[in-house]
Amino acid sequence: MNTNNEGLSAARIIRFGLEFVRSLGALNRLEDHAGDDVIVLAYERPEPTITVRGFAVLVAAFLVFKGAVIADLGADVYEAALLNLQYGAWVEQAGAFIMSPDPLSQAIAARLAPMF
Repeated sequence: MNTNNEGLSAARIIRFGLEFVRSLGALNRLEDHAGDDVIVLAYERPEPTITVRGFAVLVAAFLVFKGAVIADLGADVYEAALLNLQYGAWVEQAGAFIMSPDPLSQAIAARLAPMF
């Protein structure tokens, strides 16, 4: 009788272990059974967090923002602000490089200028 209880508890432990492994499989892992009933865990490849479309939308929004700032301040004031940033700390110099006017942002500024 005592061995039967041990077998029952071992079966419960194995069942609990399998349920635990299956719950881990739901957390970005795949569970596969090999031919000899061995459970093999493999990670599934996560989807990319930033897609090409999302990156393109981010760049477009940044260009519209830069064009709106140029249109609002005017080209002369904007250039003066960039010159002031170019002689600052390295973070300000990086900001001046990123915010430097390019042909696309200038074209956007020309389109947005009548609104400001």
